Amino acid sequence: LSCSRALIYQYLSGATLAQSDRLQVIATLTGTKLSSFFTDEEEGKSENQTYRAEARLQENIRHFEELNRAYEAPTDWRGVADTSQRLCFLASQNEDLSTECMHRMRSGKAYIYLGEFNLAIENLLHGIDLAIEIKDNELELQLRQLLGNAMFSTGDTSAARQQFSICMNGSSATSKWLGNLSMAAVEEQMGNYSVASRLCDDAAAILEGIDDKAASDRGLLYVNGNRI
Repeated sequence: LSCSRALIYQYLSGATLAQSDRLQVIATLTGTKLSSFFTDEEEGKSENQTYRAEARLQENIRHFEELNRAYEAPTDWRGVADTSQRLCFLASQNEDLSTECMHRMRSGKAYIYLGEFNLAIENLLHGIDLAIEIKDNELELQLRQLLGNAMFSTGDTSAARQQFSICMNGSSATSKWLGNLSMAAVEEQMGNYSVASRLCDDAAAILEGIDDKAASDRGLLYVNGNRI
């Protein structure tokens, strides 16, 4: 596993949550089903046993979602990343694409704040595939916005620009103003200040046209900060 014996003991005791990719390696090395980490699944079990296993899986998902909310107030990004990864795995086992997609996004956001951009990109790309599969356009745009931020942080300006462009042409006002603002940040870094300023103006115009004044005011704080 390329990890210490102490870390294995932490996994066994529940003190540390193993990420889904490591669980998959453990399952492969030990010849164990992935679902056995969360259920007492056996071959040939009865319908009643199957029902209990599924109920336990749902209970695990609810438990980790509560834990994740606790990590978010005040924010413990490592805790959010670890529990979101566990939730991705549980949702995958439950074939709940919508829940897995949501927690891929939460994982990606947490990894961005932790500065672990490659992990962020990996989770966000997976999330985009899921969002496309379940036809959730709004969630797809949110994932693309975060993906652009992660790519921009790694210095991949071209890839980031592509994601922000999709957001700028998205179906919601939120994706449009965020896309314009993020594209302004790209242009600013490249020294194209007049273009960046114009993009900030476009973002502000979109915000001024939405009905939710509180959301508009919050957005304008970001826009004006970038203008300055």
